[in-house]
Amino acid sequence: MFFPITVFFACFFGLSAGADEVLSVPGARIFDVCYGEYGCFTIRPPFGATLQRPIAVLPAAASVVGTKLFLYTRDTRKNRTEISRFTTLGPWSSSKPTKLLIHGFIERADSQWYIDMKNAILTVDDVNLIMVDWTQGNGFPYDQASANTQMVGAEVALFINYLIKQHGS
Repeated sequence: MFFPITVFFACFFGLSAGADEVLSVPGARIFDVCYGEYGCFTIRPPFGATLQRPIAVLPAAASVVGTKLFLYTRDTRKNRTEISRFTTLGPWSSSKPTKLLIHGFIERADSQWYIDMKNAILTVDDVNLIMVDWTQGNGFPYDQASANTQMVGAEVALFINYLIKQHGS
């Protein structure tokens, strides 16, 4: 058992460790995928094929990642309102700042720290607080969850652009 691990690390540390260097894997194909309005994604650098990310996967489709946006305000802190570019924004107000809170790997939108963070923000600031839930796409394997953050980012960007264009905020 010790020998294979030693060989593995010896091979890794034998490579040049430049941050921008690309791993050249003979015979390997580099894939891209496009998801319409969400844009195109790649496993080329910096998302993959580097010494820091030798293994990369493409993000799953939006329907698989299942990103949801939940709006809270001081007045509605106990009742979330699911919002999107295709629904009404409920109690959202263009006169208030908007903040986003996004959980990470293997976390859940109903995790106690996430709820505590929401309540702390709303206690300190009178804002529109949008909690982003991507629980469907943030589980194991880590490589896939990490790749799925690109889709979450694309969905959040589309929503922010919608807010700016349609609601001036």
